[in-house]
Amino acid sequence: MPPATGSKADQLYERCAARHKPGHIFYQADLAGFNVADKTEMLIQLCQELVQHNLFQVLTHEGVVCWKLRSREDAAKFSCLTPHERLVYSHIEAVGTTGVARDTLRGRTTLLEAQFKRALHSLESKNFIKSFFNQKHASKRFYMLAELTPAEDASGGIFYSDGELDIDLIDGLSLFVLRFVEDASWAQVDPKKHQQQHQKGRRSVPASAIKQKKDAVQSARAHAFRSGLPGDPPRYKPPLSASGRRLVPRPPGHTYPTITEIHGFIVRSQVIQDVVPKQADIAALVEHLVFDGRLERMGVTGFRTTGITEAPCGSCPVFDLCEEGGPVNAGNCIYFAEWLETEEA
Repeated sequence: MPPATGSKADQLYERCAARHKPGHIFYQADLAGFNVADKTEMLIQLCQELVQHNLFQVLTHEGVVCWKLRSREDAAKFSCLTPHERLVYSHIEAVGTTGVARDTLRGRTTLLEAQFKRALHSLESKNFIKSFFNQKHASKRFYMLAELTPAEDASGGIFYSDGELDIDLIDGLSLFVLRFVEDASWAQVDPKKHQQQHQKGRRSVPASAIKQKKDAVQSARAHAFRSGLPGDPPRYKPPLSASGRRLVPRPPGHTYPTITEIHGFIVRSQVIQDVVPKQADIAALVEHLVFDGRLERMGVTGFRTTGITEAPCGSCPVFDLCEEGGPVNAGNCIYFAEWLETEEA
């Protein structure tokens, strides 16, 4: 039975619950500040009454006695347990979201193996506690209260499931990130339409200049062949978007996606059900993609999908001079024209 409504113990509990959520720790000075008890002896007696009704959990911190607030629902749940179940439950409750290993838990309860096993099984069957695998100790089973979520340093974060790396989640989220970065860092071009526009704006480089350049390239290839030098590498195959369109570089000065923008897009898209990834999680995933060569850094904070280093722009000796309206630009670049006209293998 809980303390009578309106009693001193009930008043103390209500004032604690009105100020703080369940799980808050109160020291004697905190409880005395509610002015429910006139003397210290009465205050200790009220606390003991709340402990007996499972509304307070008595603890010690650095040798000082304190009390942890429980909700009335948890107190009612706790009251229906056997003494052994209460003992196991209280030790699991005390560790919070970090959980406790099975062997450690049994050692703290000092119960016999049969008693401990029976109490643990009963608590799990009643859905009062749950087990999980700690990423740092994958071979050990840990326990925590059923309504809690394991701390990130224990679970390994969103990329771990039951103590193992969730490869499917990583692969799926990686593709989602790559598509977002690709759309924001490359321009999708219809080759035929772009070629028509390119021909209209190509006033400064006549067809004879392009033919002269091609003849020079062919002559150089013939000379290399006669001299026994290595031949040209395979012709460049331009990167394609998911829709099959060719991707061309953005102009100089373009702002590329940052970690913050990638994280915000993922959160807004809700691609991971029931989980909101932290920015640190997405940063780690992006760094993984950079390491794999699927993303590359652009400036201090930007990222884009790879491919430009193989295009003419990536090896162009005057790339820094290339800009719209400048002496070197995509409108009069013969290498860029050849790149767009490359036949797909």
